[in-house]
Amino acid sequence: MAGKATVRQSMDVTLPRPFCWRLGATATLGAARKHHWRATKDNGGAPWIGRDWNGRSDIKLGSKAVAADAVTSLVEELRIGIGAQNVRVAKLPDHKSVRTCSNGGPRPPSLVVDVDFGEFVLPVGFNGDLLINRPDITFAEIEAGMMKLVAETHAERHQVAALELELRSAFLEQTMLAGVIPLWLRMIPWQFYTRYQGPRSDLREMAVLMLDEDLRPVIRIRLTRTVADIQLYLGFHGEVQRRRSAMRSKLDAACSGGFVSEVALGLIKARGMDPIDVLNRLWAARLDQDHDGIVHRTATTRETLTLVEGVVEATIAFDGGCYTSGKLTLDGDYPRTLAMSAKRRPLTAFVDHPAFRVAGVTIRQARALRGRLRLYHTVRTMPMEEAACALARRVEAADADSSG
Repeated sequence: MAGKATVRQSMDVTLPRPFCWRLGATATLGAARKHHWRATKDNGGAPWIGRDWNGRSDIKLGSKAVAADAVTSLVEELRIGIGAQNVRVAKLPDHKSVRTCSNGGPRPPSLVVDVDFGEFVLPVGFNGDLLINRPDITFAEIEAGMMKLVAETHAERHQVAALELELRSAFLEQTMLAGVIPLWLRMIPWQFYTRYQGPRSDLREMAVLMLDEDLRPVIRIRLTRTVADIQLYLGFHGEVQRRRSAMRSKLDAACSGGFVSEVALGLIKARGMDPIDVLNRLWAARLDQDHDGIVHRTATTRETLTLVEGVVEATIAFDGGCYTSGKLTLDGDYPRTLAMSAKRRPLTAFVDHPAFRVAGVTIRQARALRGRLRLYHTVRTMPMEEAACALARRVEAADADSSG
């Protein structure tokens, strides 16, 4: 009974700072992958960043493929064009500059060549469905369009670089405030036929490594154009990420697979369940994307145990109200005097449920609203393993008393 939960994974996700902004797709994803398998497995962020080309294989774009020789020739023509037009780049493109990346949804991926200007990277290329919709397209036409974008960007490189610095600074600042890890901030790929409309028209994708509801690192991608976009998105996630990071630190410090609230533990005890078995079942369900939890029904209640952000919580629904995460809600019109007198009274004074009796929680605040009464108590948690050990000791003591 007192064994440890076995399904929780290691969660060390420290990445070096400052971030290297010119990392390629493989290096960026590799930095995430080495910290946790979840960061790239079955995750929508990885395809957006893309896969680097090995310089030898044909590149498959949906149902069509581009021959390796054709890709090599395309890159070589770009190198020649960059030199001929005196475009100043930090590094001429080569096979390591080529990647494929997602366009979202069922559309074929894009073939992208990253042109490194030093202060920023310009991604140019074409969507895979072009090969289906324009079977007569030539690579000479594609290269000419890509080269035109490179030259137009070069003409405004100082403005583009200034905006890039502004966005990167905001990105780094906001990720540090939000407690998430920056992975990628790049322009989304320009299609070769696009007319360049100035630096402010550049749409960028930012990728961050953050913690999901299971406190596991996942890649999240967001399209952005301005500092305000970055501040709004990361500011929104900041409070949640700080809370999740703190919870994960508590789990690690306690060497625990999960914490449990007093009422959830009261429900586990009242229904005769094994605490560690409950925790393992809930983790296994989360890994299988089953978020329904463990449900127990009686003639008058529907009781659910769920695992969210590393804590096992209880939800108890009954005719006339429900309990969830530190809050008991009763339907109906109640006088304010009742709410005023509820403080420090036990929850069982209002609903006599076995989970409340076992937990022994008391009300810290009450509010009489139109059509309902809300009773709040402080949510206290403890490691499930500690709870299991304490329960085992009580059972052993009870057995000893009965045998004596």
